[in-house]
Amino acid sequence: MLELSGKYGDIIYLPPFGNYDPVAAKKTVIQAAEKANRVDKISFMSGSMMGQRITDMDEFMKAIESAKDAGDNYYVVSQPRDEPGLETIRTFAKDVMPSFM
Repeated sequence: MLELSGKYGDIIYLPPFGNYDPVAAKKTVIQAAEKANRVDKISFMSGSMMGQRITDMDEFMKAIESAKDAGDNYYVVSQPRDEPGLETIRTFAKDVMPSFM
């Protein structure tokens, strides 16, 4: 799957769970992209997905900075559609997003 991600993917998400070394997995994807002559076409993404709920804006900032330091170009924010989740998204848009634009 990692080789296919490098060969055909555009935005690759390597989840923080599973039985693999994330550094080695990223290297495998990049090597496959190099082999397919498309290393300049791939980007990596991280984020709070799969039920991970971040609500503290400082924690969001840390998570995004960590993703940025790891070379990720995208960060996905996942929140439930209930009222506390919607309020967190509004606060995120107001307080966090401008820091990265």
